[in-house]
Amino acid sequence: MLNIKQEGVVADAPRALTPIPPFIHHVSMEEYMGMELNSVYEEATKDSALKKVVLDLLKDRKAMWAPAAKPSEDKWQKLGAEVFSRTGKVVSVTQLRRMLVSSKHVLKTKMSHCIKVKKMDRVSTEAYLQNWEFYRHFRYYRETLGQFEANLRGEQWTGEDQPADDDDDIIYDGIFEVEMVDRTREAQPAENQGNQEEYHVEEVPYAQEEQVYENQQQNQQTYPMHGGSPSSDYSTISAHSLKRRRSTTVDSTAEQIGEEIDRLIQLYPQREMLIRQAFFKTIFALEDETVEFSNLGDLFEDLAEQENFKRRRRSRAQRLE
Repeated sequence: MLNIKQEGVVADAPRALTPIPPFIHHVSMEEYMGMELNSVYEEATKDSALKKVVLDLLKDRKAMWAPAAKPSEDKWQKLGAEVFSRTGKVVSVTQLRRMLVSSKHVLKTKMSHCIKVKKMDRVSTEAYLQNWEFYRHFRYYRETLGQFEANLRGEQWTGEDQPADDDDDIIYDGIFEVEMVDRTREAQPAENQGNQEEYHVEEVPYAQEEQVYENQQQNQQTYPMHGGSPSSDYSTISAHSLKRRRSTTVDSTAEQIGEEIDRLIQLYPQREMLIRQAFFKTIFALEDETVEFSNLGDLFEDLAEQENFKRRRRSRAQRLE
């Protein structure tokens, strides 16, 4: 947990979130594993509402998201089964991992940008992070990054050592495929970006949170395990949003870039890991719309700082062994 005095955070981020959808389906592990093979929701990683549900469900599964955690396959499958039970969406283990890993990377990239580029103090950094759409669904991970932040600020860490994720291991070891189309954000008209129907997990005043939770419990009893519950709005909203998104034409340049990456890997198989690292680290940085890089120098300087930090961390770990 964040040490409030040590980290300088004035107060916790608001917990004003609509409860996650109640159960609307019964599904066994065997049934989920069969659906994962045959009927995966292809747009899962682009569905912001679904990603919020996944992050919310991960909160009480610390063994899956804690730094340096290496959860087993069956834990991911159990999570996928619950996601389907609540949303009716079949999300694969790979997609679930992708949502978690990308959220970790984006959060740490934002923190690095605030501290190294914008020179923000802790209070300003916290305020900046709250502008991120997924922050309040993922702040529990932020609370494990006290030592990471202290290192970024060049300060001495006086608390207990906090284990750190090895992003290279979890991001590039078979979790992601080199598919530009899958990573391409489909642009929407500006007038649609704030459309509430894009988001199922709406914000509510803090004082109403407990009442909303009680209403959700009542809904679970009133609408037992069928599509007539209030959470069926989730499927309706998602289907409507995706229908509009699918109408957007993907720039053919993205496909060309993907082909070039495949060509490089085939041409230099011994450099496959390096190619994947360079590609995904750059993509993750560029897709973060709240971070502004004025030129390539700023972008690669930020990436280099992250890599240098990892190198120093690994060197310290080796000396302690």
